[in-house]
Amino acid sequence: EWLLFCEDHHSRMCKTLLFPQLPSFQVIDCQSRTVVPWVYEDTGRVFLTLSYVWGNAYIESLGVDGALPALLPAVIEDSITVTLRLGYRFLWVDRYCIPQTDEAAKAIQIGNMNLIFEHSELTIIAASGNDPSYGLPGVNGNPRRTYPSVTIKDHTFHPFLSNAAHEITHSMWNTRGWTYQEALLSRRCLMFTDSQVFFQCRGMHCQE
Repeated sequence: EWLLFCEDHHSRMCKTLLFPQLPSFQVIDCQSRTVVPWVYEDTGRVFLTLSYVWGNAYIESLGVDGALPALLPAVIEDSITVTLRLGYRFLWVDRYCIPQTDEAAKAIQIGNMNLIFEHSELTIIAASGNDPSYGLPGVNGNPRRTYPSVTIKDHTFHPFLSNAAHEITHSMWNTRGWTYQEALLSRRCLMFTDSQVFFQCRGMHCQE
């Protein structure tokens, strides 16, 4: 609902931009689970991006025809799930979409990270955990922080959720300069914390 409201009411501030052509630009096709070249000619296609903490994770090689490894870090697997559930198909993740063996192409991609996040339809932000194995709380069975309720006679009292901005500010994700830049450049952000999901665009911010 947040995303739809933004699309309907923030056409000027958060409008979709035409993405410029970049050499070797690739995205994950979440339906086929393969890394594919981005088709610039089809202006109706959009892609999402993922912002997360790398940690010391090893980068697995892609399979035949760009197939993703069978076992992905939890945060990437969960982001694929979120992308599909939101009705999108393509997701950009630096780990697999930036060429790791072609240094020239790699340098071009890194040098144009600002364009990638500026033209993304939405950035999924993993603002919980310290590395890619943590995943997105609330997705694919990953638990979220629970808060106890109290029942007195016929009334049940539930505590307020913690402030999302406070959780994000004190997250490992927020301590990294490049992740801060990714969020700053993005038109829309969907942030996953341990207790809730937080949405922010250039016209509003919402939390559960």
